[in-house]
Amino acid sequence: NSMIDVGIEPGDLVVVRKQNTADEGDIIVALVDNETTLKRFYLDAERECVRLHPENRTMEDIFVKNCYIQGVAQHVIKAL
Repeated sequence: NSMIDVGIEPGDLVVVRKQNTADEGDIIVALVDNETTLKRFYLDAERECVRLHPENRTMEDIFVKNCYIQGVAQHVIKAL
């Protein structure tokens, strides 16, 4: 549910390009504390960390010192 405001809903398939870098604003698959999450990626220079932004206005940003970028979302496939 964390990405519903950009149209990614439960049951959708996300096509991800495997890579370990991302540009600001990319939707990434990130490994944080042994959990995988799909969030929008930003560098927060003020806090000297990474800001993972859920595209769901009811959820808060996640600030982490370290995360491993596993890939960048390319396409969403909707179930019929």
